[in-house]
Amino acid sequence: IIDNIPGGRLHNGGRIAFGPDKMLYITTGEIFNADLAQDLSSLAGKILRITPEGAVPPDNPFKDSPVYSYGHRNPQGLAWHPETGELFSSEHGPSGEFLRFGNDEINVIKKGGNYGWPEVIGIGRKKPYIDPLILWEKTTPPSGMTFYTGDRLSHLKEDLFVAILRSECIIRIKLKKVGDNFSILKMERWFENKYGRIRDIVQGPDGFLYFLTNNRDGRGKPRPGDDRIYRIVQHQDKIYSLKFNFPFFSYLYCFACLYLCFSYSDRSSPNFFRWAFSSSMISLNNSSAFSTSLNIFI
Repeated sequence: IIDNIPGGRLHNGGRIAFGPDKMLYITTGEIFNADLAQDLSSLAGKILRITPEGAVPPDNPFKDSPVYSYGHRNPQGLAWHPETGELFSSEHGPSGEFLRFGNDEINVIKKGGNYGWPEVIGIGRKKPYIDPLILWEKTTPPSGMTFYTGDRLSHLKEDLFVAILRSECIIRIKLKKVGDNFSILKMERWFENKYGRIRDIVQGPDGFLYFLTNNRDGRGKPRPGDDRIYRIVQHQDKIYSLKFNFPFFSYLYCFACLYLCFSYSDRSSPNFFRWAFSSSMISLNNSSAFSTSLNIFI
């Protein structure tokens, strides 16, 4: 349905996804020829938009062209915000070109927008180029991503999840729309260095999140059974109750237990923040013995 996309050994982009407008979006890399990203006659270094049959939609920003945005180095992921419908894309920064490294990005894609490569690297604050919403100065780099919209993990609703390759984790990003822009409320790293390189993350029809490892791509360290698809499900709470009947030492035990909870908990776990918050629940029961109860949720 579309042809003449330049290809190379690396920097091919390669993500395809249907948007909420029923159009097909395609990311393409600049195949280590940076000038192609700014060349509107080339399909390299672009995000393309076509109909499911391969035609150019009449409302595309450039007449008779599938180009939707340009100035991209190697865009990797596509996801649409569930409320606003705005398109987000993840992108790899330079790996030695112009003696620069890192500067991996999350961009909010505007129709007809120029994202700067190679004229601008990272945040340039230079018109007409559009700066990234999120920039990692150190090499990360991001791959596939999705907004969570289900009900099975309701505390994650509308959060953006990004699969990370070299840093070997999933990044959860909580966003808020403020005026015409998005602000970042929180970022968490899950499963860091636990499963290796992670290529993609999606929401399944069952309402859970699934992610795919990519340790056999020539850059990872394959483990037995790689590569794998993992499912993220809701953790079931188990409640342990400890009672102390010594007025003074009960306080010491409570705070000592809390200290251990925070010090030795796995901060890469998706349940850490909820678990740690629950772990701080202390109830003081007024009784003749003035006993103290500590409830730990894990």
